[in-house]
Formats: sequence, C-alpha cells, structure tokens
Amino acid sequence: MEVLQRFLYQKILKELTPNEVVIVYGPRRVGKTTILEKISSNYAGKVKFVDGEDRNIQDILSSKILRVLQEFIGDTDLLIVDEAQQIN
Repeated sequence: MEVLQRFLYQKILKELTPNEVVIVYGPRRVGKTTILEKISSNYAGKVKFVDGEDRNIQDILSSKILRVLQEFIGDTDLLIVDEAQQIN
C-alpha cells in the first residue's frame, strides 16, 4: 500500500467511533473502495460491507421502518456502505 493510502487508512481507522458516520469521498478510481475493503477485513468487530448500487440494499437502507433497519444491522459493529450516494 502506498504512503498516501496508508495515511488515509490510518486516518479513517482513527475516526471510527460508535454511533458516528465517517464519509470517504473523492474522484472515481482513486482507491476509496480498496481502503474500505482493507478496513473491513482488518476490523476487530463484526463488519457488514454492502454496495449502495444494489437495489435490495437501497430498499432496505431507505426504509422508514425502524424494525427493517434494526434487523438488517443486527449485531453489526461497523456498517460500510460503498456507493452510499445511490441510496435515497
């Protein structure tokens, strides 16, 4: 992993706090998903990594029914939504 990616990876890890949101944004094809996948695979807790372009994920995460969201999240410690801008 190059120096900049390593720096960003460490910065994102440092910002992860329970019940908070961390937004990773930037131009296309710069490695955002790669860094998120690395965080997902190295995170100590239970991680759910989903794709916001998936229609089923869009339906679940845009739901206004609390039970639906609670069931989806379950006992997940970290929810990562790649392409979250696709979700209403």
